[in-house]
Amino acid sequence: MFCANAELRFNLDKTVFDDTLRVIKETRNELFHSNPIKDRKKVVEACERILNALQFHLGDYDADLGAAQCSQVPPTVNRA
Repeated sequence: MFCANAELRFNLDKTVFDDTLRVIKETRNELFHSNPIKDRKKVVEACERILNALQFHLGDYDADLGAAQCSQVPPTVNRA
């Protein structure tokens, strides 16, 4: 599922993976309880590491999302 460490340019071993996911999990829990994110940069870097290992790049996703166009579906059911 993950690309090779040489391609990633960092070692994604079990310890790094667990530490990275712990940051994401703790942030998710904070958000779930309506608490502010303490270190947003650390969270973004953790997400980028996991996404890069899955061969997704947050910058590419952000650019694609920015270029996306939504179209509204017209309503077909009359209001009672």
